[in-house]
Amino acid sequence: MGNGADIAIEVSDIILLDDTPKALRESFQISKVTFKKVKQNLTFSIIYNLFAVPLAVMGYVNPLVSAFSMSLSSLIVVANSMRIKIGVWVLGDSNPGPLGYEPSALTG
Repeated sequence: MGNGADIAIEVSDIILLDDTPKALRESFQISKVTFKKVKQNLTFSIIYNLFAVPLAVMGYVNPLVSAFSMSLSSLIVVANSMRIKIGVWVLGDSNPGPLGYEPSALTG
């Protein structure tokens, strides 16, 4: 038989290990930053494909250059996503919150 807490952990979207309301607020702030990065990545990918694919179809771009630029596009999207994890450490914050974010830095 399963434990009730184990079942709750299995079906939950967020598991808070801290008893303070601050943890809930920080999880919402991190989710807002994550969703913002997802929208940025989609926007970049759509704009890139609007320009690159027609040029490649018309034959204006060498296939090797096209493959390289598509790989570079993917790397840019991954690097933008990594900014979520790196957070304020890049800015030199000596006391980062969870995942490197100071809660006050997420609201901006």
